[in-house]
Amino acid sequence: MTRQDYQQFIQEFFEQCIETSQKKGADYAFYDDILSNFKGTEAYRIPPTIGFITRMHDKMSRLASFAKKGFLEVEDESITDTLQDLANYCCLFAAYIKETKPDYQDEWISDVA
Repeated sequence: MTRQDYQQFIQEFFEQCIETSQKKGADYAFYDDILSNFKGTEAYRIPPTIGFITRMHDKMSRLASFAKKGFLEVEDESITDTLQDLANYCCLFAAYIKETKPDYQDEWISDVA
């Protein structure tokens, strides 16, 4: 893959991530709080951070299964879909950290503030 091909690929990949995030956010988020689905885990005495890690682990397990078997049983979610979901969970987790730990010194997160 050339550098130019890769630049085109990541442009399309992340545009799709954004589109998927907006659609899923409309289905899962409550009260205009895009993080409400994860914060809601506190009602079950589960910290939101564990909710993020659990969902990310689900996606990693699916990827590991694909890597091992070379195929997926459930065909309505492609490998690309799984990777984009994982990328979106990473972004949501970063947003949660930014919102809940504003004094946390992380170069990138602090620079966005």
